[in-house]
Amino acid sequence: MEHILGFLVAALAMILGAPYVIKLSEHWGFIDQPGGRKRHRVPTPTAGGMALYPFILVAILNAFHETRTSLLLSIAVTIILLIGLYDDKRGLHFGFRFATQILASILVILAGFQIHLIDLRPFAPIHLTGEGLLSYLMTLVWIVGLTNAVNLVDGLDGLASGLSFNALVGMCAIATLGGKSQVGMFACLLAGALYGFLRFNFPRARSFLGDSGSTLLGFSIAVVSIVMSAKQQTFLILMVPALFLAIPMVDTLLAFFRRIFSGAHPFKPDRGHLHHRLLDLNFTPTQILSNFLVFSAVLGVIGFWYSEHRNVDALLWSLIIIAFMLGSIKALNVFNFHDRIIRFNLRLKKLARDDVLVFNRNLLIKVVLTSVITLTLFNTLLGVLFIDTGRELFLAATGLLLLLALPDVLRFTRNGNGRIMPHSKAAIFFLILNLSIALGVNAPQGILYLKPFTISILLLVLGSLILYFSPVRMVEVLQIDPLDIVNLYLAVFICTAVKHFMPTVPTSVLAVALINSVILFGTFRLIFRAAVRTSPINQPILAMPVLFAYFLMWTV
Repeated sequence: MEHILGFLVAALAMILGAPYVIKLSEHWGFIDQPGGRKRHRVPTPTAGGMALYPFILVAILNAFHETRTSLLLSIAVTIILLIGLYDDKRGLHFGFRFATQILASILVILAGFQIHLIDLRPFAPIHLTGEGLLSYLMTLVWIVGLTNAVNLVDGLDGLASGLSFNALVGMCAIATLGGKSQVGMFACLLAGALYGFLRFNFPRARSFLGDSGSTLLGFSIAVVSIVMSAKQQTFLILMVPALFLAIPMVDTLLAFFRRIFSGAHPFKPDRGHLHHRLLDLNFTPTQILSNFLVFSAVLGVIGFWYSEHRNVDALLWSLIIIAFMLGSIKALNVFNFHDRIIRFNLRLKKLARDDVLVFNRNLLIKVVLTSVITLTLFNTLLGVLFIDTGRELFLAATGLLLLLALPDVLRFTRNGNGRIMPHSKAAIFFLILNLSIALGVNAPQGILYLKPFTISILLLVLGSLILYFSPVRMVEVLQIDPLDIVNLYLAVFICTAVKHFMPTVPTSVLAVALINSVILFGTFRLIFRAAVRTSPINQPILAMPVLFAYFLMWTV
């Protein structure tokens, strides 16, 4: 559970510190100008590298206590950062960039981390061990390849950061549950910092990762995966981060071979990447990002399952999913879906056109704060009265989740027609999840004991009634942004961790807790949407019966 606290502290530090780093980036001239293949219309800071760098250094010092190891790794990431910053500022020849990445990779090898064991069984009868030239070459190819894969996919707001976040969360879970706590904390701190940065990088981005940020992320993920693979079957272990980052890796390979077969330079940029093809089909950036995050999340869950059970069928399913994704993109192009997608998006805009008619800033802040404070009180009372094991960690997580929402209120801006602010929404969702898991684990004699999904059905009915009597339309309920997908993906791994550390808890309890969290959060979204429209009723009061009914259903 210390990893959860580390994640939240890193996220809070990034949320509070990133605006200052963005201003510093603007002052120093690290700005991506529009034009050419780029879709953004205004100059945008490339502050990702400078924002992430301090967290990576802290993670290195926390995970590796030997002075020589931490020093070499710190020098390596510093080289990657400085070269990336120079590339962001003035541009850099790809040959020199590759040379510096190889130099940084050699420092990782000198720190004692490399691919020692290559085991392709059961796919091929190849089993090699040792620390010779082949081991060094495999390590260099893996680090440089993954570094550039993440860099090349960074052509859309939030895409590289979102996919990297999914990979880091999965690797944190695998390392922690596999007994490699320090490596897990490394991934967790970096994932927390990246989670805080998503607020500024998701569409419409206030800051880009830039070459400094994307290469730094790819390099860090590659190093973490190699550390995880130490003294284990490398192919099996490296397949896990490969599944988490399957989209950028497949995209990079396709781009490389496409350019070679077309006679172009293999490292010359073009508009043939997967996200470019979807943009040409008239999908919006948010739709593309959401779909890629869903694919990444599914592949990540498969990767986690594979790491736990070593089931080859999981890899076959992952290949089927990747083939389905590539085939779907190809089919949409072949059958000319351009006009249909435009008509669909125009219909969505027409349905949501009057969202801008009513906006009450004070009421929105009131609803957000009331909901967060109410949920915090419920979690605090639950922790004090019912929880015996892990009470301090539970209460600390509750307090940090409360703090997660405060920057949104302190730096309130008109965020897209009065929608819930990003990290306030996350705080509410995870406070509900906290409450659901704690009640499920500590109150086994409620209705759940008689029929596991009774509460879910009752909550679904309750949410449907609120939707029926609410001035909010169904299309507004179905508006899911990429952060919702990220939060749900993170929630799945939280439930997995609870199951690992508390094996006596039935899986059905955690499944119901996750389902209830989604339903309850949807109910809160209805209340929020109604609050910023025309309802004269004090909307926060409507949240109280929902929470009390939920509480009583578990404890009666």
